[in-house]
Amino acid sequence: MIKFLFYFLLFSSLLFAEDSIQFQLSSFPPHADIYLGSPPNSFSQKAPFSTPATIRLPVDSTQVLVTLFKKDYSDTTIDIKLIPNERGEAFLTIMLKQELNESILEQQKKDLFRRAKREYGHMILLGTIPASVATIINALIMQYHISEAEARSTEIDKILIRQNEHFKSLKDDFHHHRHHAQNFKRGTLISAVATSLFLIVGCTLSF
Repeated sequence: MIKFLFYFLLFSSLLFAEDSIQFQLSSFPPHADIYLGSPPNSFSQKAPFSTPATIRLPVDSTQVLVTLFKKDYSDTTIDIKLIPNERGEAFLTIMLKQELNESILEQQKKDLFRRAKREYGHMILLGTIPASVATIINALIMQYHISEAEARSTEIDKILIRQNEHFKSLKDDFHHHRHHAQNFKRGTLISAVATSLFLIVGCTLSF
């Protein structure tokens, strides 16, 4: 995740640079993951690019180390010497070799499974946001109704004559706010439990 953020910030800044090399990388077959720099320790890490891709590099770049990963094909790492044209463009298409080693193919499946699991975990962690917001809103509304019920209870205690419309109105208001306080208390507990479950499951899948 940290490595992905690093690549994102790096290439976001390069994207708006006036002087840069537009490195257009393709593969056959397409849709291979592109890793720049040293090959990753595990391909379970999501790649910042996928072929075909246009990658902006600093104008003074002379070479770039690229690793391509695609299921059922051999991992390919190439140290590429960049020779851009007059428009600052460099083109390369890499032919991928089909992988026949069963142990490597099995490892690819494991890496992709871990990647999918991590991505699902991140999606579930995002679910903590609306669940947390719901918890806060429910808690605030619950507290409002509790305060109103307590205020009505205090007023009722001060009334000596209890056979009139004002007393009946206060009593109805008290039951109304107490009823809603109980409902929103249940809502707060449910959304709090949901937040905890999202957090636990999301963290478990993400790491």
